[in-house]
Amino acid sequence: MNDIWIFVENASAGTELLAPAQALAAQAGVKAAAVCFDAGESLRADCAASGADAVLSIDGGAESSAPAKAAALARAVGERRPAAVLFSSADLSRELAVRLASRIGSGLVADCVGFALRDGELVWTKSVFGGEVTLETACSGGTQVATVKKNTFKKAEVPGKNGDIEHVSGEFSDTLGAAELLEVIMDAAGDRPALDVAEVVVAGGMGVGGEEGFKLLGELADLLGGTVGASRPTPAGFRRRSSSGRPGR
Repeated sequence: MNDIWIFVENASAGTELLAPAQALAAQAGVKAAAVCFDAGESLRADCAASGADAVLSIDGGAESSAPAKAAALARAVGERRPAAVLFSSADLSRELAVRLASRIGSGLVADCVGFALRDGELVWTKSVFGGEVTLETACSGGTQVATVKKNTFKKAEVPGKNGDIEHVSGEFSDTLGAAELLEVIMDAAGDRPALDVAEVVVAGGMGVGGEEGFKLLGELADLLGGTVGASRPTPAGFRRRSSSGRPGR
């Protein structure tokens, strides 16, 4: 098996995956390499302390667009053929994972909660249906791409790692997938914190009865400085938008 790559967006996005990935790589007799854009000495040292056997810095694209970053990353993958590239759940990381998988013709295993090596094959563990079911999946052929669910792993210190850094020059074209943001439309709950960062969540389900009931929950959430959530399922016919801008359940 070839080396395992972990995309490190910054010191707090991706470094939490280095220790478990390094343990897996050691089991397979390969290296766990952190892959960054324009990595400096501070980030290299952080990656090494978190478990990276090596750091690959693709230089010249720190300020480039996500499509340009994904293209440069795809070129590096094509040249070096890692067994897998792991991404955190951070916004840029998730976007790059999707774009990379598309560019290299690989499937994407999203929101993993674990990974293991069995008979020389990478096996990914996913939690589905709100955590009620756990399933395992394996992909065949080529470089595998996976994102890891938020808070699955905690950043750890792995002593004895040097994390030797290798700089490669990237080619970045910001005309790739160029898009222009025309308008940001906020819903009625747009001034509330997003669900993934809210300290207080007032949740309702079938018992609320309908839209009027959720309005009451919204008033309570505003008093508590929180946001509104929903269990599965919500009342029939009721559909709103969450404070994150995604359809609520």
